[in-house]
Amino acid sequence: MEAFGNAKTVRNDNSSRFGKLVLLLLEKKTKKIKGAVITNYLLEKSRVIQQSDSERNYHIFYHFLKGASKEDLKATGLTEMKNYEYLNKTKCYDVETINDVALYNEIQESFRVMKFHPNEIKAIWDMVAVVLHLGNINFDESTFDGQNNKPCNITNQESFKKIIELLAVKEKSLEEALTHKTRKINSNVYKTPIPKIDCQSIRLLLKIIFLNLLFKIKNRDSFTKSLYEKLFNYLIKRLNWSISTPEYRNIDIEQLISDKSRFSIGLLDIFGFEVFKKNSFEQLCINFANEKLQQLYISYVFKAEINEFIKEGLKEFLCELTFKDNQHIIDLLEGAPLGIFNLLDESSAIASTDESLLNNMIKQHKTNDNFKTPKGTRECFIIVHTAKEVEYNVTGFRTKNKDELGSELEKALKSSTSAIISNIFNCILDDGEKN
Repeated sequence: MEAFGNAKTVRNDNSSRFGKLVLLLLEKKTKKIKGAVITNYLLEKSRVIQQSDSERNYHIFYHFLKGASKEDLKATGLTEMKNYEYLNKTKCYDVETINDVALYNEIQESFRVMKFHPNEIKAIWDMVAVVLHLGNINFDESTFDGQNNKPCNITNQESFKKIIELLAVKEKSLEEALTHKTRKINSNVYKTPIPKIDCQSIRLLLKIIFLNLLFKIKNRDSFTKSLYEKLFNYLIKRLNWSISTPEYRNIDIEQLISDKSRFSIGLLDIFGFEVFKKNSFEQLCINFANEKLQQLYISYVFKAEINEFIKEGLKEFLCELTFKDNQHIIDLLEGAPLGIFNLLDESSAIASTDESLLNNMIKQHKTNDNFKTPKGTRECFIIVHTAKEVEYNVTGFRTKNKDELGSELEKALKSSTSAIISNIFNCILDDGEKN
């Protein structure tokens, strides 16, 4: 899970970029551990397609490129790390505290211990390679003519054909999915070609000023992020199959927690409060989760204690019990109908812009002491969190919130002639993989 979900960031060399809850299940009479179930959430998918200066992509890419045999690399069509757009932007390939070769070997051993099927392991590495090849797909806009239904051409045919081979999908269906948009009006389906910027999605804007990548997430990168997320979710499901017993495998985790017929111990591992030089939608979600946990702590410790004081007739002593309640911050973020997330959902559902979203936020919350707008920029807003003030750049908020994957891209993957690839994308375990 660390290999696929952790990365080197400006904070530390092995930063978790996802959250998880591990539920240890115990037999009620003997108190012996019977199994465990993992739930994951908030995977930072945007890291797959771009990283900040001095950071790396997820560890798994470097483990594989450094640790895999020449034969395995040749089979997946991979060469040196510097040749891949999703890795070479920051020029950060090595980390002093991380031995990528040794960790690759540990992952291979973990697959064996967890009883992954050899074909399943191969499919996982193939999908890791596909992600890197997708970053090298480019588009020639000279052939594009929206009026006459002429799409952009895919220029890196070597990478494209390798993707087709590894995913075992039809070339035409994937090519159309990457270069066209499908619209359904009533019972009619229309396919229209899209310009290069929508095919590719990554734009370098004001790089000298921001020292960062600002991007629109459209076909290629939406496809890449979705592919990686599907692979990650499949791995969690597959691990759950190995670490739980048959009686627990098909029970929802919420049901397992509430079921009084067994004991359970929950271990929550979540991102800490985050403040970077540039904070985006991911940091807002992470910091919101931390505010919710803070409120949970306040509710269990302080508010419960207040009720206990009142019950015991000690209300006069409550003045000695002081704490900082953060409910007003949570209301600002998720309160209906004008909380930040509600305004974001509303803006994402209509034809709008990030700038319009920010203007609406300012209009609705200009009198809120926990909401500010910094001077000298029209792209940012500030939330006065419990921990500290954080400035968020609204660019890309709506796109990340919608997180759309074109229906044609989804169809292309689900139609793979490789049963294992199709199962990974659909997060299905068949009998061969369970054994």
